[in-house]
Amino acid sequence: MIQRIQTLYLALIAAICFTVASVKLYELTPGETAKSTISYTATVWKITGTDKAQETVISNAPYLGLILLFVGFLSLITAWMYKSRKKQMTICKIMLLLSLAWVGFFLSGINTLRVLSGAGYQFKLYPFTAIVVLVPLFIVLALRGIKKDDELVRSADRLR
Repeated sequence: MIQRIQTLYLALIAAICFTVASVKLYELTPGETAKSTISYTATVWKITGTDKAQETVISNAPYLGLILLFVGFLSLITAWMYKSRKKQMTICKIMLLLSLAWVGFFLSGINTLRVLSGAGYQFKLYPFTAIVVLVPLFIVLALRGIKKDDELVRSADRLR
């Protein structure tokens, strides 16, 4: 199980998801031309700041956190299902859809917050936010590894 490359990819997915769930993701701070003095700091679970921009985006924040943790737990479960490659592929496809949805909702939330907060805000992206984009890539790589294993087992079955 450990020697398979897809297990390492799935472990990386879990590590990224659990790490990102506990760190700051981005920050909007008022610049010189901003009309407001409110600063926004976002994690997966909440957005700090008080006005209508926060109320619009904050409704999605807990769901984004749950999706991210769900993908992390699914990756750990999938790593332990090494004897059932078809189930592994199915779960990886579900994880891929969930992670792409998470990235899409997250980026739309950033865009909504930037538009509603107004002009003059400076946007600061923390390093772990960019790493989240790697999660769908690692899922695709894990899927490729699982497919290669499946093809290898099928070819060995044909030789028997």
